[in-house]
Amino acid sequence: MQNRYIQRRIDIAGLHNLRDTGGYATLDGGITRFNTLFRSDSPHRLNNEGANQLNLLAIKTTIDLRFVKDITHKPHHYRHDLHVRYHHVELHPELITLKTTRPYPLPQTLGEYYRSMLVYNQAQIRRVFEIMGSPNAFPSLINCTLGKDRTGIVVALALGVARVPIETILEDYELSGGYIQPLTTDMLAQFSKDDVSKKWAKQMLACDPNALHFALEWLFHEYGNAGAYLREIGVSHTAVSNIRAALVEI
Repeated sequence: MQNRYIQRRIDIAGLHNLRDTGGYATLDGGITRFNTLFRSDSPHRLNNEGANQLNLLAIKTTIDLRFVKDITHKPHHYRHDLHVRYHHVELHPELITLKTTRPYPLPQTLGEYYRSMLVYNQAQIRRVFEIMGSPNAFPSLINCTLGKDRTGIVVALALGVARVPIETILEDYELSGGYIQPLTTDMLAQFSKDDVSKKWAKQMLACDPNALHFALEWLFHEYGNAGAYLREIGVSHTAVSNIRAALVEI
């Protein structure tokens, strides 16, 4: 695990959690392609050196899952790049800001948070996967603020489409924990000193594979697998097939 942890991260100045999802064995004897699907924390911190390094990955499509306020005040590196298709798809704007008027209940655990994304953000998830399944979408970069939660759900579904075993998906997710620690430490320090709120925030900023497992077990029980879930929420068969073909080499 430690060797995989060291090798997974792509060291670029200004990014804490940039990783390649290639090299994972699939259940049917394939392997996920390198230099195809990248996951990351927000790239707004890049300096010129880091930007040049990121550009070497030849990203064609980037999907920014952050909130509107974040993309306004912390602009994405590729927001106005003429050579990269930038898409903003906001996931769960209300759960983190703790608004009192919500169309869905505030989750009490990280696992409930992940499951609620799968339940209540199906239109957004459908859009993400239609983008990923469009022609010439890869290499693609998926990011949110930390590259852990919203990115974690999207990447888990993508690896599920590729038929990567759940144990591997959970290991891939768990790698974020060490990389984002400087970011989560700063975020907790800025959070409310109220004990209940801080305890909730600390739980939500953790990188607990049991939380993702909880959400994926619900998905498997309700839909069978990631591909069936995506098709049920309206992602086209063509898009799902295109994503699998792009991600997996036999």
